[in-house]
Amino acid sequence: MNDALRWYNKLSTIHDLLSFRDWPYNHARQQAVKRLALQPGDVVIDMFCGTGVNFDLILPEIGKTGKLIGVDGSTGMLAHARKRVQRNRWSSNQVTLLEKDLLWVEPGFLADVVPQNAVPKVLITLALGVFASYEDVFNRIYTAMPVGTQFVILEGYCEEGARGAWLLNFIGHSDCRRRVW
Repeated sequence: MNDALRWYNKLSTIHDLLSFRDWPYNHARQQAVKRLALQPGDVVIDMFCGTGVNFDLILPEIGKTGKLIGVDGSTGMLAHARKRVQRNRWSSNQVTLLEKDLLWVEPGFLADVVPQNAVPKVLITLALGVFASYEDVFNRIYTAMPVGTQFVILEGYCEEGARGAWLLNFIGHSDCRRRVW
């Protein structure tokens, strides 16, 4: 297990509370989901889905005929995502959660959960900056997806000495001074 997964498993019990119930990122998440230009029936893969914070934004857009696939390597984070799915009574036909260490993805790793001939839309939020080799992580994910897959990536960035950067780095187990784009 990589260091990030160990950290997020520990952090999962207080993640949403420690991140102020996602208040600092809410608007940015809304904009990222909007950039996906979702339609009813779309298949969306929420990579590094964590506790499922994006689910409330995605599911109304894809409707009952759409499919949301949340992928994360942290068993702790996925446990909280499952609780969110149950609490909101979302159907297992509509939401699928998959545990996968995204450092080591291979082509076809989603073949069992993405409907055949579907071209998914992928959302990655506040995750790539955790990895020193974020380019390699993204390239593995990118090459594992079908041709035509649309990606939207939301990452944080703090100027040197920015107030609150220490908290973002602590919560995210990352370095928000790196430009991930």
